[in-house]
Amino acid sequence: MTRDRGDGPDPWPAACILSGPSAATLLDRAARTIGARRVSSELHRLHHRPHRSVTRVDTAIVDTPAGFREALLVVHAHRAGLPHDAETVEVDGVQVAVWAYPHDPYLPGLPDASAPDRVAQRLAAVGLEAVAVTLHRRAYRATRGAVIEVHVTSRRGVPRSVFLKVLRTGRADRLAAVHRHLGLHLPVAPLLGSDPGVLVLGGLPGVPVRRLLRQGGSLPDPDRLVALSERLAPIAVDSGRRPDLRADPARHVAGLRADRPELRAEIDVLVAACREVGGPRGTVHGDLHGGQLLTADGEVTGLLDLDDVGPGRLVHDAANLIAYLEAQGDRTPAAADRARRYADEVARAYGGWFAPASLARATAARWLALAAVAHRSGDGPLVRRRIDRAGDLLDGT
Repeated sequence: MTRDRGDGPDPWPAACILSGPSAATLLDRAARTIGARRVSSELHRLHHRPHRSVTRVDTAIVDTPAGFREALLVVHAHRAGLPHDAETVEVDGVQVAVWAYPHDPYLPGLPDASAPDRVAQRLAAVGLEAVAVTLHRRAYRATRGAVIEVHVTSRRGVPRSVFLKVLRTGRADRLAAVHRHLGLHLPVAPLLGSDPGVLVLGGLPGVPVRRLLRQGGSLPDPDRLVALSERLAPIAVDSGRRPDLRADPARHVAGLRADRPELRAEIDVLVAACREVGGPRGTVHGDLHGGQLLTADGEVTGLLDLDDVGPGRLVHDAANLIAYLEAQGDRTPAAADRARRYADEVARAYGGWFAPASLARATAARWLALAAVAHRSGDGPLVRRRIDRAGDLLDGT
């Protein structure tokens, strides 16, 4: 099936279907895929990629034969088609897939990674004998991936944590190679084992920088963050993703432009102004932010989530980190001043690498991406503040 292109509103009705009155019926069908009845639900995420796909995830209370429980219900439409084994419903000529977590048809390894007995068997196969395992879902991006933390108790009673990273089939082998190679040079999660679609990763010491910003604590010297980027840049490794494409602000604001036509002209001016950046190229993380960096005693002890590692412009990693650090103040107003100061310190530390205008433009691009995140969560005032933040940066270039 061909895809519509262009910058105008998306004529495909899927977004309206997934957010309109039909959504309730689709969520009911998703609950029935696990033999349950939806009692109530609340929208958790609506991800609209104009001219391509729409995914809706709801947190629901469902009634099952075993009693009431919480569930994640997903409805998804994609113009290129749906997996052959997905349960589908046709609404107004659009095919929509429905499921309940963990039965994601794009992630066939997820059900086993969510079952304690199967996880115990998987760990035993990589030499981790456990008398008990407890699972905690750390992240789930419908159709794309999940991370499950496994608390393991050994026969000696020694607890430890490992992580199952669930991917689309075919991605696991490549990402396993990235972990093996970067593990020789950087503090990344050790690869304990891999199967089609699932990596078993060891834990790392330290606390996320993001948590320290919000809750207080000693933050790493910004020069330590720059040193990590310096160590990563010359390493020849590629996850198969395209970091430069991910950094393009137009990709991130497509849904915002489609849904908020009154902002379209302003966004287009900002996108055009912040696209042109220069500076050195090398290997970049691709999604560097305070949640991906672990720290202890002032040292960087862990670099997480290597899915997007590959060749790109180094300024994009720096800009992504700077914008996301400052944005922690949006989530925790009491920490806003601290987040802003630390982001400024990190910007100064990276400043020796890049021309000021390039770093400002790249950081403005990340603020536009963060505006799109705020839009997806339905926070209109935050969308406005983040667009204004991008404009402020560009005014100085």
